[in-house]
Amino acid sequence: MSSAPHPPEHPLTLRGPAGTLQARLRLPPPGRQAVAGAVLFHPHPLFGGSLENKILYRIALRLAAEADHAVLRLNFRGAGESEGQYDDGRGEVDDALAGIEELAGRLPGLPLAAIGYSFGAAIGLRAGVADERVTRLVALGLPLGLEWDLSFLERTQKPVLCVQGEHDEFGDAVRLQAFVKSLTGPVQTAIIPAASHLFSGREDDAVEAVVRTFLPDAPKT
Repeated sequence: MSSAPHPPEHPLTLRGPAGTLQARLRLPPPGRQAVAGAVLFHPHPLFGGSLENKILYRIALRLAAEADHAVLRLNFRGAGESEGQYDDGRGEVDDALAGIEELAGRLPGLPLAAIGYSFGAAIGLRAGVADERVTRLVALGLPLGLEWDLSFLERTQKPVLCVQGEHDEFGDAVRLQAFVKSLTGPVQTAIIPAASHLFSGREDDAVEAVVRTFLPDAPKT
């Protein structure tokens, strides 16, 4: 576990396409400037997913403390204190774009990353591909076994990192590797041994797999 100081976090209310969106912004520790930004997208809201997700919380904390990122977590419409209703992934892409717009406005000219988990991975990837200010894409627990159209990834040249449990119920390691072969852009994969979709008991490994790629000495794709 990192010994870096805990950077401050600030509650925000964003203007979203279906009403206000609850969000939280974490900045680098005092005295340090952000070198980039990341927007984090949570798992399925109908199954308890929210910005309070522990894996995303820990990724946000470490990216701010160790990689000098400004990190925005938001609740999709209908989750937590965000207004609106679940929209089967369609409106949630617009929510994600609103989050990217908010962080981009606070970090003019700096590169952004879109990081999502499960449902949030599918949403974050689509939004991140669409917005030119997003230069890196990260998907944890990509739901390959569900009816999500991910064909748009076949055309992007943005770097993608897929962090997947070896035995993920919605897309195990074998299925992920087959999917990755269909992509033409730079892709890294991190398979977490013996892990499920929830990364139960392997949360540390999932968090580390994401964070280490953002550190200054990380290998480039």
